Amino acid sequence: MSIKNLALFLIGILLLVASIFRFSNTLGEDTQCVSALEFVFGSALIWIGIRNIRYARSRNQIQKPNIVDQSHVVDQRHAVYQSNPVNLDALDGNRDGLAALRSGRFEDAIEFFDRALKASPNDGVLYSNKGIALNELRRNDEAVECYSRAIALHHHGGAPEDWNNKGKALLELGRYDESLACYETAIQIRGLQTLDVLGSLYGKAEALAGLGKYSEAIEVLNLELSLKPNLPKVIKKRDEYISLLNSNANKATPSENVRPVFNDHEFKFRKYKIAGITPVSWEEMTDGRTYEVYRSNTRVKALEFLNSIPTAEIPRLFYIIVETPEGNMGKDMQGIFDEP
Repeated sequence: MSIKNLALFLIGILLLVASIFRFSNTLGEDTQCVSALEFVFGSALIWIGIRNIRYARSRNQIQKPNIVDQSHVVDQRHAVYQSNPVNLDALDGNRDGLAALRSGRFEDAIEFFDRALKASPNDGVLYSNKGIALNELRRNDEAVECYSRAIALHHHGGAPEDWNNKGKALLELGRYDESLACYETAIQIRGLQTLDVLGSLYGKAEALAGLGKYSEAIEVLNLELSLKPNLPKVIKKRDEYISLLNSNANKATPSENVRPVFNDHEFKFRKYKIAGITPVSWEEMTDGRTYEVYRSNTRVKALEFLNSIPTAEIPRLFYIIVETPEGNMGKDMQGIFDEP
């Protein structure tokens, strides 16, 4: 081989190596191309580039799960794993967990996230994703713990999505004061200059309503509508709260026939604990009738609570009432009924 041909050959080799490093991310999608390069050139110089290609390919497999939030409380519930790519066990566990979330396999998702957490125990995003799966299974106490860990591991006081998710889980547990604080923190982090805050405002309104503060809840929903008008869900919820507010205002002032009592021991059927059911008042009439009043955010939870109470335990002239935004329900010794 002449000197000229040898020089051209060496220049070609250098250009090829440079191309491999320059376009490694693109080449990483082609497994056969990578294998061929390894076979031709060995691993002495190319190995570093090949390693980066493989990590890039693993990262590109991670996608945001498309999960429908049936509660419509949280607008952004999903985080993408961004840990050190060297930790492939955590990377793969998170990827498989997100895939399970997308397909509704929430138990499997929890197992994958737990596997990832064993490899990367201080990764807040993994705790956040596990909390999402737990929340979908209504294991809200555990979800709250996961979101708290995610917030504690965050470097800037917690991501607003984690505060939102924690607020939602607390809301479903009936812990309205704590839920309200979480939503307010998310709003403070996000600010009112972005539409991302809409879900936090909606959650705050629900927490206020759970506390019976309908006027404040209506103000929050009006603020949400000022940021983005014509939201049917928000308008419907605001109308519900206006109706409840007017209903409470039109109630007759309790007379001497009614004795409201708020001591916990007065609530005979509070022992049948259902998440999201809050005792409100205990009323005894002079004609012998007794009303034990609770509140729930949903009619489904109210029905679950009433069904848990054995009819045989309800005394004569004793009425258990559950107030919900969709109408009040009750139960007496004859069974469940809708309160007019």
